[in-house]
Amino acid sequence: MSARPSTEYHRAALKAAFRKLVRKIGGQEAAAGATRVGQQAISRYGSASSEADHAPIDVVLDLCLDAEDDSFVRTLCQMVGGVFVPLPDAGALDGDRAAAFGKALRATGEASAAIADVCALGAGSSSDIQFSEKLTRATEAMIALRAHVSPSTPNCEMGE
Repeated sequence: MSARPSTEYHRAALKAAFRKLVRKIGGQEAAAGATRVGQQAISRYGSASSEADHAPIDVVLDLCLDAEDDSFVRTLCQMVGGVFVPLPDAGALDGDRAAAFGKALRATGEASAAIADVCALGAGSSSDIQFSEKLTRATEAMIALRAHVSPSTPNCEMGE
């Protein structure tokens, strides 16, 4: 059997993210009410002293949905070398689609310009965190832009 690819640090970070989610939902009792498990299980899943007990994914899903909080998912995505990009609110697509498309396109351009500014400062500068944040915003803007692109989008020719 090979060693586990996750580290103690990863597992401790997951427990910390779980505790944060439980606090956001209103505590262990509220968390138990939103899931299929009881308060004692919620306590174990967040406890550093219960190293082997982690929340099942359906319990995490219930808590994320009930709390309307994606921080746990963001933490997990970072651990596997990715990033979580939420889809835009479906309600945001109502109304003037051309104006919404323009707004999303402008946000993408602004984020791209900000990234270019950070890159001009050079690698290894104190701008590395800024670069990461701006790249995340650019990615989110691109996803929002994608939500507005359809064959019915006015004044926009889209290729296959």
